[in-house]
Amino acid sequence: MARKFFGTDGIRGSANSYPMTSEVALKVGMAAGKVFTNGSYRHRVVIGKDTRLSGYLIEPALQAGFIAMGMDVFLVGPMPTPAVAMLTRAMRCDLGVVISASHNPFEDNGIKLFGPDGYKLSDEIELEIERRMENGVPERAPSPKLGRAQRLDDAPGRYIEFVKRAFPKDLRLDGLKIAIDCANGAAYKVAPTVLFELGAEIVPLGVTPSASRVARGIVWGRFPSDSTPIASASRRAGSIVSTNAWRPRRAASNASAAATVVLPEPPQPTQTITSRSASIASSLASGFIRERPDPRAARPPAPRSAPGSRHRRGASGVRRSAVPSCVGCRPRSGG
Repeated sequence: MARKFFGTDGIRGSANSYPMTSEVALKVGMAAGKVFTNGSYRHRVVIGKDTRLSGYLIEPALQAGFIAMGMDVFLVGPMPTPAVAMLTRAMRCDLGVVISASHNPFEDNGIKLFGPDGYKLSDEIELEIERRMENGVPERAPSPKLGRAQRLDDAPGRYIEFVKRAFPKDLRLDGLKIAIDCANGAAYKVAPTVLFELGAEIVPLGVTPSASRVARGIVWGRFPSDSTPIASASRRAGSIVSTNAWRPRRAASNASAAATVVLPEPPQPTQTITSRSASIASSLASGFIRERPDPRAARPPAPRSAPGSRHRRGASGVRRSAVPSCVGCRPRSGG
């Protein structure tokens, strides 16, 4: 059977145009839900997304499809793709879904599916989902067995702790001042927080994906068209990280995802490190981070935060930089 919907990395297309429509998303939810509902237990699916505006179109349609098949839905809002894969496995979910077009233009969007092991679905399973999408899903869950939906408010904290545990135990970021440009993308909350809790002083950029910024032309999922913010930040920070936490690419006008570290003092060369947010800290540790101080020695004073930043307690009880929340991940009443 030839593929009609799934490509090399899920289903992609221009948002609100076939195949990236709410109708297709509903069919994906119902077909995938049918394939992964085996047994009498409560089946679970976790859904994350990036900060593209069209996520508000695709997410409810997928949610309705899974609920119609009797699956409980956990919504995590804007989160990096590796975070959804991790949560799918950690929460023993049957399925994980990411609504994102990765590095593609802001106008596009996509649907990526993960199995219970946190890995991409096999070609055979994707073909089975397509077959059910084409033939229809005759058996829906009876009314008393419909699924439920809820927000997973502690998802960012879970992923932050997961990333920190991957950082080498003998290394710290103390003494580094880092300007990180999240491009108003999926990592706009977790990436600055990870670096801060590992000891760095951060200068956050591109961490306010709000409707007002979209109205001013600073859109979701798109890097600035020039390097002005980066150049400005380089005068205030010792290194710069630019990422949108998915596929490493050179920073450009699309939703690119390079992690770039700039050492501003000449004649030191500029170094580029391509990395997903799950391993940004480990990548930074590769060449210019000092060893963790002896815990028995006198501890130096904690570095001051960036001017104007605030702090709040994280899921782990550690103070971290407060990043403005996106309207798409605020808790909603009644669900």
